[in-house]
Amino acid sequence: MLIFYKILTFFLYPILILLIFLRKFQKKEDQIRYKEKIFTSKFKPIKKVNKLYWFHASSIGEFKSVISLIRNFIEIHKNCEILITSSTVSSAKVFEDEVKERNIYHRFFPVDTSYLIKNFLDSWSPDGVFLVDSEIWPNLISEINKKKIPLILINGRITLKTFNRWKMFPKFSKSLFEKFNVCISSDKKSVRRLINLGAKKVSHFGNLKFTSQSFDLKIDHNTNLLKDNFMWCASSIHMGEETILLKAQKLIKEKYPNIKLIIIPRHINNSKKIFDISQAMKFKTQIIDEYNHIDISNEIIIVNKFGKISKYFQLSSSVFLGKSLLKKYLFSGGQNPLEAAAVGCKVLYGPYISNFDDIYEFLKLNKMASEIGNETDLFEQVVSNVNLNKNFKLKNINLIKERGASILDNTLACINQNI
Repeated sequence: MLIFYKILTFFLYPILILLIFLRKFQKKEDQIRYKEKIFTSKFKPIKKVNKLYWFHASSIGEFKSVISLIRNFIEIHKNCEILITSSTVSSAKVFEDEVKERNIYHRFFPVDTSYLIKNFLDSWSPDGVFLVDSEIWPNLISEINKKKIPLILINGRITLKTFNRWKMFPKFSKSLFEKFNVCISSDKKSVRRLINLGAKKVSHFGNLKFTSQSFDLKIDHNTNLLKDNFMWCASSIHMGEETILLKAQKLIKEKYPNIKLIIIPRHINNSKKIFDISQAMKFKTQIIDEYNHIDISNEIIIVNKFGKISKYFQLSSSVFLGKSLLKKYLFSGGQNPLEAAAVGCKVLYGPYISNFDDIYEFLKLNKMASEIGNETDLFEQVVSNVNLNKNFKLKNINLIKERGASILDNTLACINQNI
């Protein structure tokens, strides 16, 4: 099966080049650096002086989940250098904004063909490779194994859908997963699935997303305008959920006329659609991006930009997280609630959260989250949380910090035993 995959990716390589160019013209790729994914001449390795460790985190969520781990890893392994690869433009932008250390470098992850991967490994010569979440790339794993480089899966997550797909090729999956020195799982379900797929050594300490840190969050002009107004947030919203939010807002405004709803779509290209629906429901609505400020006379503010959404969470008592209300997300629902919980907000969510059920279980156990099923439930929860006191927020923040510190310490100890 591996040979078939190698042959397939070899012949698909020209098509993948064309696809990357097409994505570039659609502005889905970095307009300058997109060639890093497809041409060896653009790999740009540094002149290696010390040991170098490679972390691959595909997108923003994966990157943020390991940045604290990487910084603590550097403290232990003095003078080492770190390469981080990712696949999305947004993750590269977050790296540029948040990472200032001179010994941490970013490149885009090359297409998984044997030729590119072998050249990338030869160029960078990593002393250890860490794949984050569910980044299982057969050519990459095969070439790492040939070079006898330590390979570790960190915050490993195998969804039911992914597990069933791999189980269709049991020998192939075993040949890949057994090559990891250790797989550190993000949740209990993934422990069982990793073992069934052939991983020889599996550990579990908790989800590294508990260690995601908010960086220097400064309240800007936009959020200063909101200080004297009640607000609640609805983040990572998928189309189909916005109507429930807006119906709930109608009910909430009857009790708190000045309350503002900040809607942060999961995909910002949906901002205009949500704007039109909000306008049709007679709300005064505004879309904001990096070029304008909030007009406080508006009732609904739709955030049409990437960036630190925590600045909106910090001014709110309640945050609803999307991809959780619609039944089509039964096996793929849920968004990471920890960014909201880590600033003390009460997290609200729908019934479909299988992607993060371990984290929601922790939050619910500690009365930091509540499930809602419709606009009436949402109304009741937002209203009951408007006046949550400072002590409630501080307790929640400390619980998240303590849990994150424990997970981080145990994960670092496991990594150090296996590299």
